[in-house]
Amino acid sequence: LATPASGDVLIGSDGAVLGFVGTIAWVVIGVGATATVALTTAEETDLSKGIPPATAKVQYMYLLDEGLGTATTNRGNGAGGAGTLGSAATWQFGQVKAPVLSLDGINDYAASASGVNISGDLTWRIVVREKNTHDTALANAILALLRVGANDYLQIAHANAANGLVFTASGNGTSQAVSYTTKPAIGDYRVYHLTLTQAGVLTVYLNGDSIGAVSGVGVVSAASAIAYLGASNTPDQYSNPAILESGLFTSVFTAAQVKASTRYL
Repeated sequence: LATPASGDVLIGSDGAVLGFVGTIAWVVIGVGATATVALTTAEETDLSKGIPPATAKVQYMYLLDEGLGTATTNRGNGAGGAGTLGSAATWQFGQVKAPVLSLDGINDYAASASGVNISGDLTWRIVVREKNTHDTALANAILALLRVGANDYLQIAHANAANGLVFTASGNGTSQAVSYTTKPAIGDYRVYHLTLTQAGVLTVYLNGDSIGAVSGVGVVSAASAIAYLGASNTPDQYSNPAILESGLFTSVFTAAQVKASTRYL
């Protein structure tokens, strides 16, 4: 590359002879340290764990997961800012060949149409590549949510109070939760299975192994639910996992079936 022009941003090289050898997975550039836009101590702590600050404080964000072509999109608030890969750079994403739902954690989410049924015996599977450690000093965030209403839902959230993941099932206003405080490294692949019986037993599996079970969940309504990925139903409480798959099965997997399914994936 030629010497960059004034105002250009280069990532991984100075544009001439100095280059970085390695994999760059995520870049966030703020708007500057002024009284109105500076990151708080808690925001700085979260950012070091892969959790971006408030939308207004993100000028440029490059998730670097396009996987093909030479352009990378700015997902922040700055005007323009699309980047171009140099000829020697290659996409790790393209090598892995794993398509994902790309979420930036500041305003991205996905929602299904209404019509999802979360009543009766079920298994919910979600496969992610983690983009943060689920250890936040600030507000809760929603990894995924299946929701009929405030009283009937299944939810996976990383919560500031628990400093980890909380798996919740609620039926007719009676909820139970399984907490898991072992934090992932950024870039880890994880397969989550949640099984819920009509009798109200919630069991949670991580990568094929049970990490907890609770009973006493109320009877979940058979009314239509909506599936949300990366945010709550408002939406708000944004999260930024790279989601490879989310699927709902109308039966309760046994422990052996969960392990076999995880091994296959």
